[in-house]
Amino acid sequence: MNILLVGIGRCGTISLSDAFHNQKYHIIPEPFSMDTTYTGVNEKKFQFGWWNRNKEEQLNFFLNKEKNTLVKTLVGQTPKRYHGFKNWQSFIFEFVKNFDKVLWIDRKNLDEHFLSIVNLTYKVNNESNGDVRPWYKKWYTTDIPLKVINEFEKSGLREKLIHDKEILHETIKKLEGNIIWYEDLYGEDRNKSLGIINSWGINNIDSEKLNEYLHPSNRLKQSTKKQII
Repeated sequence: MNILLVGIGRCGTISLSDAFHNQKYHIIPEPFSMDTTYTGVNEKKFQFGWWNRNKEEQLNFFLNKEKNTLVKTLVGQTPKRYHGFKNWQSFIFEFVKNFDKVLWIDRKNLDEHFLSIVNLTYKVNNESNGDVRPWYKKWYTTDIPLKVINEFEKSGLREKLIHDKEILHETIKKLEGNIIWYEDLYGEDRNKSLGIINSWGINNIDSEKLNEYLHPSNRLKQSTKKQII
């Protein structure tokens, strides 16, 4: 089965992709992003840079050859060669035709979503921690200086996030899809989350195993205060 996962940054797409990978799915993470990399056939690394055609060749290979593939993409990401499409939405209307199932995910809580994006952007721009990538690190609200949060507010990041959410939900409505809320899929009510997973109708996954993988205890954002040693 070919699955397309569509969301906005920092709404659980990485963890959900990892959960499918844990069940033997081939994952293609953001093939139309400007900076992502993917290790594919024969362990050869393809740089999915904006100007590198290999990203599309690799995508086509997996969709044509592999039985179970999940492609993760975000609002606004388009391939270099998408002639005839005036914007992301017109591109995605055609792109979804390549997949057996499309999963759409977003957050309900705008403030928490905004803060999560600020945290990631701040960490990427200001930290160097060896092989530990910021999007896989646990974090606390207190990690981000208030001054930095205010600067991102003034930069228009919140308005862009709102705009991306509007585009996402407009697209879902036009394609008659169903939104998956981050707070429900990763929430404390694991029976509710299991029901969401079962509603996808993906028969070649273990729903209970996937549900456990997405348990809120694995969240990156920590609600308790950071201990000072």
